[in-house]
Amino acid sequence: MMGFSISLDGCIASTEREDAGLHDWLFAGGTPVEVAGTRFMADSAQSVRVFEEVVGALGAVIVGRTAFGEGDEPFFDLPTFVLTTREPPPRSSDKVTYVSGGIERALELATAAAGAKQVNVFGGASTARQYLAAGLVDELRLTVVPILLGDGLRLFGPDPARRTAEIVGVVPAPTVTHLHLRLK
Repeated sequence: MMGFSISLDGCIASTEREDAGLHDWLFAGGTPVEVAGTRFMADSAQSVRVFEEVVGALGAVIVGRTAFGEGDEPFFDLPTFVLTTREPPPRSSDKVTYVSGGIERALELATAAAGAKQVNVFGGASTARQYLAAGLVDELRLTVVPILLGDGLRLFGPDPARRTAEIVGVVPAPTVTHLHLRLK
């Protein structure tokens, strides 16, 4: 599974790699929700329901080194696998594993750690495009934000593999629309 907040023109961040308002639905609303010890302020009960459903299904997370940053905290207190080609920092969390063996190796490790739950390819754009191009993504959870950024970090590359998707669910909320798609 892969999930992102995305602009109408397909960006998941600005050209400066900034949020550009794409996550306001989860951080700047008036509806509180607590997940894995972190309090969020969603735009609505509909968004809370979708967010809780997505996070509740997760068993492990894969993220690229740039998107993970220099922190050492696992996402949602779950096993977090960080793709890297650089020397990893000293290990400070038993839930964060740096993987230098490529996307397939990271998926193998994350799948084992997730058990019966889902693995989420969390980001960034380069990592997401690699998994999509390799055909290793079976579901997309896209939160479509009605913003045109004009330019930015695009989720889908210029030559994505042609695939169709089945619409599993659509949840409208006051500031976004949540799409759940199953890729074929």
